[in-house]
Amino acid sequence: MPVLSPRSPSSTLIPRTPSLRKHRLAIIVIASLCAAPLLAALRPEASETMLSQLKELASDELEGRGVGTHGLDVAADIVRDAFAAAGLDVTAVDGGAFQEFEVIAGSELLSPNELTFGGPDGKRLPLEYDKDFRTLSFGASGTFSAPLVFCGYGIVATDSAEVDGNEVEQVIYDDFADIDINGKVAVILRRTPQQGDENGLFGGPHSGSSRHAALNTKLKNALSRGAVAVLFVNDGYSSRSELAKLEEQRAAAEQQVVDAAIALVSEESAAPHVHGHEPQAHPHAKGESQEKDDPHTKKRAPADKPDNADVPVKPAADAGAKTANGPNSPNVSTASASKPHAPQASPLPHAAHPSPHGHGSPHGHGTLPTNTSLKAAVTHLQEVRKLIAEYGPDPLMKFGYNGHRRGESIPVMQVSRSAMDGAVRAALGRSLEELEAKIDATGKPHSGELTGWSAAGQTSLTINRVAVKNVIGVLPGQGPLADETIVIGAHYDHLGRGGEGSLIPGSTEVHNGADDNASGTVALIELARRLTSRAEPLPRRLVFIAFTGEERGLLGSAHYVKEPVFPIENTIAMFNMDMVGRLTDDKLTVFGSGTAKRWDDLLDREAEEHHFALSKKPEGFGPSDHSSFYAKKIPVLHLFTGTHNDYHRPTDDWEKINFTGIGRVTDLLEDVVVATAQTEERPEYVAVKGKADLKARSGSRPYFGSIPDFSGEEEGYAIQGVSPGSPADKAGLQGGDVIVKLGKHSITGLDDFDLALREFSPGEQVTVTVRRKGEEQEFRLTLATPR
Repeated sequence: MPVLSPRSPSSTLIPRTPSLRKHRLAIIVIASLCAAPLLAALRPEASETMLSQLKELASDELEGRGVGTHGLDVAADIVRDAFAAAGLDVTAVDGGAFQEFEVIAGSELLSPNELTFGGPDGKRLPLEYDKDFRTLSFGASGTFSAPLVFCGYGIVATDSAEVDGNEVEQVIYDDFADIDINGKVAVILRRTPQQGDENGLFGGPHSGSSRHAALNTKLKNALSRGAVAVLFVNDGYSSRSELAKLEEQRAAAEQQVVDAAIALVSEESAAPHVHGHEPQAHPHAKGESQEKDDPHTKKRAPADKPDNADVPVKPAADAGAKTANGPNSPNVSTASASKPHAPQASPLPHAAHPSPHGHGSPHGHGTLPTNTSLKAAVTHLQEVRKLIAEYGPDPLMKFGYNGHRRGESIPVMQVSRSAMDGAVRAALGRSLEELEAKIDATGKPHSGELTGWSAAGQTSLTINRVAVKNVIGVLPGQGPLADETIVIGAHYDHLGRGGEGSLIPGSTEVHNGADDNASGTVALIELARRLTSRAEPLPRRLVFIAFTGEERGLLGSAHYVKEPVFPIENTIAMFNMDMVGRLTDDKLTVFGSGTAKRWDDLLDREAEEHHFALSKKPEGFGPSDHSSFYAKKIPVLHLFTGTHNDYHRPTDDWEKINFTGIGRVTDLLEDVVVATAQTEERPEYVAVKGKADLKARSGSRPYFGSIPDFSGEEEGYAIQGVSPGSPADKAGLQGGDVIVKLGKHSITGLDDFDLALREFSPGEQVTVTVRRKGEEQEFRLTLATPR
């Protein structure tokens, strides 16, 4: 029986002989060699149905299935009808398939938005919008007029301590301890104190990822103490330190240019005496820039994502260009076009570095030739100068930064340092910079009321709420275990026309979400078709749920576990599929493998049976809807075929989907579901610490531009690709590389890489050692400012 064919009702009970395994493997090999016809390895009716449904779900007409769009409602109807056609009961929710609830669709800035400071002499100082202040999207609409209070960094920190034999939480730092902000306007600095101290109170240089630095945490602290509004102000250390580091890198880059130029002149003078050869360019060096144009993108856009340095960024490409990639080759290499006006850093082969002063052999042996070294040095200097020219020391956050209001809030604005500094200095006798220095020096708060100063303002924004719905279909069980439930899920929503969650800031193109997660949705429907066609009913109830609002924070699954259609206490397992449409090299990642004792052995058997190179992640908390169920102590498994350059971009289109791969993933999950339903004992829940994620830590660190490969098992940080236009791309790194060293730091995995990256500064040139096809190679790149 072909590995990708839906099985006959009794096929899961038939032992598979070695000869049958060979037959199945042969079919996989044949299918991989035959890109046409498109879905040859799937049963024709199944393949045509999957193709038709995915094309419809990922069509422009469905508007990216964004929350609040008509297209999302159309998608819900498509899924409901498909569930019904598959034979599921679609009447479990008050006679229908839809579990409806409301969510916040986003915020919209209205007018007016005004802010005026009042001084002790009665003088009023109106501030200018976009220059002196901005309204922030996670606050509320409202008016206020109240005294100003400087609240330092707005931090309240506690630590565990033993008191009389009991462990209690004690406050160790409190910016609000000696002030009263009830009915007043709180002025709060961003980030944390002592950022320049390795042993700083909140993590020093790494405090950007501290929960105490989070804007929402600071807002909650002020709100709970009665503040009527919050005015955020950029901290001084961040801008000073980043600019100082950039200036240091500029000076170093200029010296590199001088050294390389001197070396080139010296070499040219000596050249006639060295065999008469002209200097030769190194065969692996690229002296000219090569911007990559990906034929699968729709428009050229900057590689930018706030607070997230190493997640995929849309490839740059000419507008409107789309190219089908075939079902078995979802990851397309980008075509390179030489751009002589924009040079880039050169990749250096292993053991081929220029000397500190750029001297090299005229034959190019052992070191880079000095003419190539000069080009590389000039490129590096140009990149650093560009970073400095684009640097803004006191940027105002854009409306939409940090998301939208969740629950109770108050008016929230950001005010420029220059606008706030006068009031602070007049009232407290110290500037903001001096107060920050005092807090850093003492490790204690220096909050205080700005006596005589007040703020009056108005914020105008609207929170858009819309009705959304989970789509639920049920396959009843039969027998004594029929009241026990197995949930099988996949989210069907996506990002609409961009906005929050998109990796293309400012884009208004349709984000089709073919892989994320039309692929999981059609796999869910295909699995329902297979299991309803079984001759023998399964012992337990199967509940198929297409979740909504996953992209907004697992909203659909969170609502279901809060208001379950079937009792949570009798839900024995949850299986989830999210992004299963780009299977490459048989690599399948399964999250949650440690959440039940039986999962490991079961997954190993199924991976061998279905010829997957399986990567198991034990954590139950992770980047999709299974997390909501694991929080209820339900064993989970989440299937995922990997990230790619089209992730959260308009270019995630149906032409790039590996339909054969979707069928194979469905094969494996079918066996897992049947085995779980037929085994009399429930899977035994196991608590697993930690959270699996698709990206490295957020926070203030240089931008590198790598795309993690979570299926990799070898030592080092494996990358699936690089973000076009990123430092990694310019240097010549590529998908399949395994980073084993960053500067002097050995890299054994993603965590090592993340921590090592934080040791460097934007604008700094760093050597990266990668393992490529079994051999180590070195590359130099110029790190960019944080995204």
